[in-house]
Amino acid sequence: MSTSDTQQYDEQMPSEIEESLGDLIGEKPKVPDGGWGWWCVLGRFYIHFLIIGTKSAFGIIYIELIDYFHGNRAETAWVGSIASGLILLVAPLSGWMTERYGCRVPTIIGSCVAAVGLFASWFSNSMTSLCVTYGLITGIGLGLTFIPSAVIVLHYFDKKRGFASAVGSTGGGIGAMVLPLFYIHMFEEYGWRGSLWILAGLVLNGVVCGALFRPPTWIKKPEPKEEKLDKDAETKAINKSSQAKEFFSVMKNIRFVLFALGTFFCNVGYATPLVHLPDMALQRGFSKANVALLLSIMGISGVLLRLPVAWVSDFRSVSRLLIHTLSLLVCGVATLICPFLYTYLGLALYAAVHGGFIGVYGSFLSVLVADILGVRDSNKGFAVLVFFGGLPSLFSSPLAGWMYDSTNSYITSFCFAGSTFLMSGLLTLLVFLIGFFKKRQR
Repeated sequence: MSTSDTQQYDEQMPSEIEESLGDLIGEKPKVPDGGWGWWCVLGRFYIHFLIIGTKSAFGIIYIELIDYFHGNRAETAWVGSIASGLILLVAPLSGWMTERYGCRVPTIIGSCVAAVGLFASWFSNSMTSLCVTYGLITGIGLGLTFIPSAVIVLHYFDKKRGFASAVGSTGGGIGAMVLPLFYIHMFEEYGWRGSLWILAGLVLNGVVCGALFRPPTWIKKPEPKEEKLDKDAETKAINKSSQAKEFFSVMKNIRFVLFALGTFFCNVGYATPLVHLPDMALQRGFSKANVALLLSIMGISGVLLRLPVAWVSDFRSVSRLLIHTLSLLVCGVATLICPFLYTYLGLALYAAVHGGFIGVYGSFLSVLVADILGVRDSNKGFAVLVFFGGLPSLFSSPLAGWMYDSTNSYITSFCFAGSTFLMSGLLTLLVFLIGFFKKRQR
């Protein structure tokens, strides 16, 4: 590693994080910034294709399930909401498995579990059973793959970390672009049950991605010192308790707490455009093909905007956190306007704006955690952050459906979602300002 590279790494890492890294690897890490890391980026790309793609395309399944089971919108929304929530809520478990077993094991196990859940959805004859197979089992499986796919990229990149992370997360935009149109075609050919079987096969390919997540050679497992060896079961129990406390030690960082709170508010409204925009467009007389195209537009704009912004974000004079903040504020304003757009062109324009900026928002999450806490604590921090996002994801979509059932209109649902994006943006802006003034005081 060159002198400039080392200096940049030192500036990004607090002294206490640098010290803990020294305990972990015996010296300052020589991050390869590429090499096998690009195969890990490819694996992250496919994992995000599955996770974000299925979340984004659930709006199409949502319409089919309403017609098939003749349920109300709040009840039907629980199927996707449970899956979306559990993808995030299992983050502490996924983070613990990643800490203990590396990035391969949770990715492979999670892919197999998710495939089983989708396969079992074929036999579901009620919304309750779908909540178990599609929501519970598939959500847990996909959730186990989320953390390791992000952490492995952070381990292989330093100067190109923002760009590499964004390239990997671009898979989510591609999934959001492709899967809605895929669902429309598959539903016509095989119905929603057969389509989920095909999706199960796609998810099972995540096992290959897990095999790609080879741990970097510069990470060594710490060797236990003789004086710290456990001598009895009681000592082991105390150590396990200490490890649990250490996992949530990131909550002592006020900037991270505010950032996690901003993520919480963002996820309160996150599902509303993805799940309910297709239904709102269908009510306004547009065909299912055009409705699916709206979600694809979101995915396309997310891909097109994400990569150039990610490239710019790696410049030392550019603040990734400020870009993240502006993205949330734009999404908030656009979502407030959305329910008052009655032409297809207007809805398509909203899909492009929201999809592009929510894509930028998603591409920086794991990198911003590393910027705030340091790479050493990025695994714990990202797991806690994703858990914070999972709590509102459990009820966000049913809440929007309940608002529609109560008012027979999506205006309240979208205005509420827009306000949560704005609140998230303001909290993240506060994180930026605290960091800015701290630097000014040094």
